[in-house]
Amino acid sequence: EGNLASWVGTVTDITRQKLIEDALKESEENYRALTENTPDILFSTDMQGIITYASPQINKYGFLVEEVVGKSLRVFIHPGDIEQVESNLSRELKDGAQFISRFRILDKWGTICWFEERSFLRLAISGKPVGMYGILRDMTEQKRAKDAINIANKKLNLMNQITRHDILNTITGLLGCVDMARATSSAAEK
Repeated sequence: EGNLASWVGTVTDITRQKLIEDALKESEENYRALTENTPDILFSTDMQGIITYASPQINKYGFLVEEVVGKSLRVFIHPGDIEQVESNLSRELKDGAQFISRFRILDKWGTICWFEERSFLRLAISGKPVGMYGILRDMTEQKRAKDAINIANKKLNLMNQITRHDILNTITGLLGCVDMARATSSAAEK
């Protein structure tokens, strides 16, 4: 007759699944908070150096994340530093070590920014290298301070040399006067 006479079903306890989903959600929120609030740029690349992820801090340098992902990291490195960075990278990848390098990057407005990169291999479950994870830390202010200290040290060294020279000239003149005074025999000349 089409009337519902009974209901047959199963009840499954999904408590464990919900706990796992909640833990996953919390983990994702923590990851997102970390990557979005750290002052450094977090990134990942494939083995060819193509950027697969960049944290939102890239915006500080005029780039949108969408503009960066899919491009080679090489595109952003100052042309004068590319050869050194690639040489360091190939040497350290051969050793399987952590990659550390300092280089310049041109931001979207053409300003040179100094960065320190720290990266390491990203491995597949099989252990095969599939890319790199890395951190870019802006070292521009530290570089400017270091350069200013070097210039100040050079100026201080020059001033020390000039002052030392002037003092030695004065002492030499005084010693000459003392020698002349000793060389004279009469009290009137002394």
